[in-house]
Amino acid sequence: MYYDFNLPYPVNQKELYKLNDTLKRIQSIDRATIAWNVAMDIKPHEPNTFNDIKQLIRATVTVNDPKKNYQLVAANPSNQKVDILAVQPTTKDALKHTCQVHEADLISIDLTLQPALLPGHASAQLAISRGMFFEICYTSTIRDPQKRTLFFSNVNKLIQHTRGHNLILSSGALRALEIKRPSDIRMMALMFGMTESQAENAVGHNYQRLLRKAETRKNTILAAISINRPDDMSESSSNKPLPAQPATNQQQKRKQKSKDNNKQQKKPKTQSHATTS
Repeated sequence: MYYDFNLPYPVNQKELYKLNDTLKRIQSIDRATIAWNVAMDIKPHEPNTFNDIKQLIRATVTVNDPKKNYQLVAANPSNQKVDILAVQPTTKDALKHTCQVHEADLISIDLTLQPALLPGHASAQLAISRGMFFEICYTSTIRDPQKRTLFFSNVNKLIQHTRGHNLILSSGALRALEIKRPSDIRMMALMFGMTESQAENAVGHNYQRLLRKAETRKNTILAAISINRPDDMSESSSNKPLPAQPATNQQQKRKQKSKDNNKQQKKPKTQSHATTS
């Protein structure tokens, strides 16, 4: 299974032809789940042609000032319309605030910056405890070889701060040639400094966990879970008391033992007279 949750959707309509090449490249690899990184509402691109590829919608919000209200809360109905909600902080204060407060699924960091924009150990662990994931976009090593050393160094620090947890590798591919096979991405993760298990999770398992987290965000508000009843269940039937459940064998034994004890307590005490010769 191939996963990639950062495929930029072309803003210019004239570049839509590139999507076919990208999807053909992905379809030649394996069955896939991908996310289009968009700034507007779109529909899946030719879903009948690429029926082996599940296409999701991702929105990335750029955050530069923690004092501003970006409406990154679960109660915002707009956030519930996207499959994956990502945040891209541009300052250290904004990154720290995102780890602590914002209700999102994914934190996307530009790992080619100098000085590095990385979360501290405490902020990273707090974000992980809140179920958020960190994204490593590996095409930065392909497009600009001069920043490769800096990118590797920043990724290694991010792995240390997160202890290798809740990391995913995305492409950010603008061309079909930038799409890599899962085996190549796994090898790249090992080069970044991940262990084999961490690399395996970053390529596959963490994507599934992120999707479950995003689904929970869309279906819950303020951590209150709603349970949908069948449509044919009427209001009156929902108010009826539940039928009494038959007692289990263990409960019956306890009742019988209690009755026996009560009977023994009610029996008159008899005094035994010893006979002496």
